[in-house]
Amino acid sequence: MLIRTIVLMLILFSIGFLTVKSIKPAKMCSQPKLHTEEELKIRCEKEGFWQIWETLPKEEFWVKSFDDYELYCILNKQSNFEKNKKIVIISHGLRGMHLNSIKYANLFWKLGFSTVVYDLRGHGKTKSHNVKLGLTESKDLYEIVQYLKNKFGDDTLFGLHGESMGAVTTLFATKKLQKENLMFTFSDCAFYSAKKFIKDALKKEKKPVFMYYFINLASVLKFRLILGKVNPYKAITKVKTPICFIHGDKDELISASHMTMLYDSAKHCPKMKISFPEAEHAKCIIKDAFLYEKTVKEFLKNTGLFFINEF
Repeated sequence: MLIRTIVLMLILFSIGFLTVKSIKPAKMCSQPKLHTEEELKIRCEKEGFWQIWETLPKEEFWVKSFDDYELYCILNKQSNFEKNKKIVIISHGLRGMHLNSIKYANLFWKLGFSTVVYDLRGHGKTKSHNVKLGLTESKDLYEIVQYLKNKFGDDTLFGLHGESMGAVTTLFATKKLQKENLMFTFSDCAFYSAKKFIKDALKKEKKPVFMYYFINLASVLKFRLILGKVNPYKAITKVKTPICFIHGDKDELISASHMTMLYDSAKHCPKMKISFPEAEHAKCIIKDAFLYEKTVKEFLKNTGLFFINEF
């Protein structure tokens, strides 16, 4: 009896110790250190995106989400908007803000779309909030679409683009929005699931893969986030909205294998995938802006939604 008690105590102590040790990596997901606006502005200027962004018309607005949380948004509206009511909503990645999205806004603007960039929950100008890796954020994105439909009419058409965690947000939202005038979705360097992403990271760091389960436990107890529910691949298994998957083949944070697995999961929609040579995480458009634009054009034309002369 004594031996059993000692063994049980050792097991409980080990679980407690490993869970506490896992709080830091869990916090990196739910309460990451954010980039500042000044840091991102300097980056945008260096990468050559700021100059174009400055010339675009901007309308700032706030959207109240399902739980009264307010999201900061910027609309770039084309002058012929009433005749071409097509809006692409762009979601940035973890630690970023709307400035991370301007490189994509510039591109879609050039192609004739109005665009919306915004600060995801817990980022940028929005209030502090635990990040949910796309689960709650996708509900916010749904509310942004509803706001725009109420403002501009039910005939407004939408496209989605997301980068990294923003791409995960976008894939979750695609399931919710496929009956809401959603034309297409672009997923740039999304992960297949949080579980695979974290296990891949543990392998790279030569840490035992079983630590994922303690990170998940710490995430649930400390941040109310069940990592096992962050499965964007499940969200797209039955969607019919066209999806384009983009990834850099030198991505060391989220390997291109995630893109392939996501592509294979989207079984019922028009789809396309492309790997950008030598591109690191979230750097595809920076590595080869010409190929990125060509990819977007080709995908849109292949969907049958647009004619070539529209570009």
